[in-house]
Amino acid sequence: QTHVGLSALAEIKTYVKNLTRVYNYHEKCNMLIINSLSPIMNPTFQ
Repeated sequence: QTHVGLSALAEIKTYVKNLTRVYNYHEKCNMLIINSLSPIMNPTFQ
């Protein structure tokens, strides 16, 4: 039973780590998109 609990915990940790990685990746993409759109949205930005 303890072993099952530990492996479940390990799986959750991996899942969270992957989620964080995906989230960070999307954040980076969003920043890139925002940065490339800024000059279009705000002409004085150039």
